[in-house]
Amino acid sequence: MGDLGDRLAKMSPERRHYALETLPSHLAEASQSERFYKLLTDFDFIEAKISALGVQSLVEDYDFAFNPDVLFSEEKAESLRLIKGRFGYRRTFWRRIKHNWLGNCWGA
Repeated sequence: MGDLGDRLAKMSPERRHYALETLPSHLAEASQSERFYKLLTDFDFIEAKISALGVQSLVEDYDFAFNPDVLFSEEKAESLRLIKGRFGYRRTFWRRIKHNWLGNCWGA
């Protein structure tokens, strides 16, 4: 587990839920693009978000990334589009299988 995963594990369930729910939009709205990108590419965050709030909530976080106020390099934006596409493509699959998400996401 990485640093974010460790911090989330130490939080109360209510605080963890709040952080998972609001952190992406707070970072996007505060124009903290680099921190926002790192969050959206952090496997601990992705796993925790899916487990706590479901894949639709995670997909909505990626939607924030394409807000005109959030600036990413074209390379980073393309990475986020690809990741979001994988989740969107498998949305119904994710509803049935929340465990082993990484292997399922990357087709392993």
